[in-house]
Amino acid sequence: MSVDQHNCNFIISASTETVAMLCFSLILLSVDLTSPNVKNKMSKREFVRNICQATHQLEEAAFNRLPRHRRPVVMVATTVGRDFAGHLYDNVYLIGHVAPQRWNDNISV
Repeated sequence: MSVDQHNCNFIISASTETVAMLCFSLILLSVDLTSPNVKNKMSKREFVRNICQATHQLEEAAFNRLPRHRRPVVMVATTVGRDFAGHLYDNVYLIGHVAPQRWNDNISV
C-alpha cells in the first residue's frame, strides 16, 4: 500500500508500517499452514498474540516518532483487536492459501 493510498483511505487508522506488517504476516501464515515442510503449524492463539503484540509495538513506535508538539494528548489505541486478528487467521485457514494454485491455472502465458 502506498502512502498516498493510505492517506486517502480514512477508514484505515493504522500506520502504513502496520498495514505492511499485516500483509506480510498473512503471506507467512499461508505458507506456514500449507507447506508440508512445516511440521509445527502456527495455532490461532499464537497468531493472534503475535499480531496484537506486533501492531502495538509498531503503533507505539510511530507515536514516538512524532515531534512532541504534534503528538495527541492521549495515544489512541489503533492496534489490531483480537477478534480481527482471529478473523484474519480463519480466512487464511479456510481458504488454504493467499494465492491458491487454482487461480494460476486460468492464466495462460
